[in-house]
Amino acid sequence: MIPILRYCFVAILVLALAQHGFAETDTGLLPDRRKPQFMNDQGYYVFPMPYSIPGVGAGLGIMGIGMNLGGTYTDAFGFVLGGGLKGEGGGITEIHLVPRTLLLDITGMNFGKSTITNFKQRGMETDKHDFSYLEFNNYYFAGGRLTATFADRLLEFYGGGYRIGAELDKVLDQNKNTILETQDSPKWRSKVYGLGVRGDLTDDYYDPRRGVRLDVSRWWSPPAKSSDPDFFRIEYNASAYLPLGKRSTWVLNYFRSDAHVDRKGETDRLAIENEQGLNCGDPTLTPQEKRDCDSVVGNIIAISQTDIKRMLAYSSIAHAGYILMAFVPYGNPDVRNVSVAAGLFYLVSYAVTNFGAWAVVISLETKAGKGLTLDDYSGLAKRYPALAAAMTVFILSLIGFPPTLGMVGKFYLFRAVIDGGFIWLAIIGVVTSLISAFYYLRVVVNMYMREGDPATESETWLDLSTGATALLTITLSLVPGFLFAWASEAVLKLF
Repeated sequence: MIPILRYCFVAILVLALAQHGFAETDTGLLPDRRKPQFMNDQGYYVFPMPYSIPGVGAGLGIMGIGMNLGGTYTDAFGFVLGGGLKGEGGGITEIHLVPRTLLLDITGMNFGKSTITNFKQRGMETDKHDFSYLEFNNYYFAGGRLTATFADRLLEFYGGGYRIGAELDKVLDQNKNTILETQDSPKWRSKVYGLGVRGDLTDDYYDPRRGVRLDVSRWWSPPAKSSDPDFFRIEYNASAYLPLGKRSTWVLNYFRSDAHVDRKGETDRLAIENEQGLNCGDPTLTPQEKRDCDSVVGNIIAISQTDIKRMLAYSSIAHAGYILMAFVPYGNPDVRNVSVAAGLFYLVSYAVTNFGAWAVVISLETKAGKGLTLDDYSGLAKRYPALAAAMTVFILSLIGFPPTLGMVGKFYLFRAVIDGGFIWLAIIGVVTSLISAFYYLRVVVNMYMREGDPATESETWLDLSTGATALLTITLSLVPGFLFAWASEAVLKLF
């Protein structure tokens, strides 16, 4: 429920920005469309597709694309591949169920064999040369997407559903030699569903040269059986387009994909080996081959885990939404400077708080992979009271609880939004802040009310960073006036 509310919060902000924030100004921040966004000029392309993919092989394919079939807005494409990656696929896009408003896309593809790279370790310690290949049979992908578009494609809501399937066949080394062949491996099938919203404040939907674009989506796969994990992910994609001369454009992109696990899947190694038709205990395997087999099972287990890093990263979507709130009343000249200053103040407060929270996470994280889950924080207050106290300060600041810098930042934000006439948006911000306390306070509960034996890797720079940011988070909340004055002076120099 919490992610859905946050997701809707961002969607409302995009809508408010598109309709109220920039549209009422003459500053040129919302560029006009360079050309019509729905064109029906007919055309087609047919071209060869030579390929060479490590672990897959080489071959040749052909692809054809037909645009605006029969003078409509509908496009179609198809391809056929030969060689190491035999397969075919095709699709029809932009079927206008309601002209220029409700669009349908359908696509599908099938490959006889497909190969993916399987790294031995997960995380930053992975060696880029330390991997094996997983070979699958009968890979297929099929599905469709429905899009509702408004205001010349400035705002879109979309939803889709897809089916994906394959069957694990072999584990190969880097030279494509067979390490293991599966026995009676089950056919893997999955359904994937998604909902999303896009705000496109650019000069062209398909070929942007100026403006900004924000896309937030939620994707989930219903568990096929009780041993499967139950999780979803939120994808956050923001792009800025800056023209460079007459023919070039700089594109600045920020992308984040965060998973939230509601229920862990099967983590018993023997059960996973049996399910996948693997036998990592085969005495005929060499040490390297056994390691490759164990890594396959280990990666399957790792998919079902959750950690505090994901919670902090996922929550950044909500805080990005709070910062966007400052720009909603931008079109009102009476509060324009105050609203931008409030956004800058909140950006600083969030940066200080988040820096401290990540310093605590790094302190608890070990090379063995411990210190990542919420359970690893159990008993932290008893063993490391100073570290637990600092983390509590950061958590309270992220919620917006006094006396912290996060509370002052939200106060300035909500005041600017209310002065701009968007009381309903301030109410939504307050409600989402209260809801966020549910998942943030789980960390505090584990630290102070549950038994555990956490371990840290103490380093001087981490201790200094944690202490300094905790002190700043509280101290600046008591005397925030000079920081807000600096933000206001910076805005006056810009405008």
